[in-house]
Amino acid sequence: MELQRFGRVKVNGRLFTSTNENIHAIGDVIGPPGLASAAVKQARIVVDGLFGDGGESGRGSGADKKRMYHAGCFLETPTTLWTVPEVASVGMTQETALATVEKNKAKEIIVVGYCFWKDIARGRLTDPKGYVKCTGRFSESSRAHKIVGWEIIGEGSNELIQTAAILLGETAERVSSTPFAAVTLGASLGLACDDMLAKSKHTERRTLKVGSK
Repeated sequence: MELQRFGRVKVNGRLFTSTNENIHAIGDVIGPPGLASAAVKQARIVVDGLFGDGGESGRGSGADKKRMYHAGCFLETPTTLWTVPEVASVGMTQETALATVEKNKAKEIIVVGYCFWKDIARGRLTDPKGYVKCTGRFSESSRAHKIVGWEIIGEGSNELIQTAAILLGETAERVSSTPFAAVTLGASLGLACDDMLAKSKHTERRTLKVGSK
């Protein structure tokens, strides 16, 4: 087997080792994030590859065949700290996103939005010091703010991050326009996107003319 930095096993998109397609590797031995939840998903990729029938229905069919492992997929795995307060994140931080744009010399702008729980009813009841931070990337080509990361601090954040992870890759415009149930921490995800769009210079705003003749 070919080893990489820190002795990690090199694998391809189907988690075969680079030198032998009869041997698979998953979990800590292939690198970050080193979490059981990530290893379970990697195992599913292996099982899909070994036993998927490539048919028209059921698990292991066409849609599952497309599931691949990639080196950056650990960013899609939520990280949770069961501390007081709870701390959770998924995707890129603002700093990572800025560094990525600079490295790739991309014509994109990084924008962030916040929702402080002291400003919402459920937040004041749960943890007034908590907050949600959403990092987005605006592209001229798409004319939208793509969500690339979430950071949450406060009681309940380790549960809320699961929903935030599903929203990775979605646009702030879509999340902002989605109705959230009242008096829930989930609503703070939408409010963070509202804040992002309010701060962005690229948000398309409708102007209302008051008192015009």
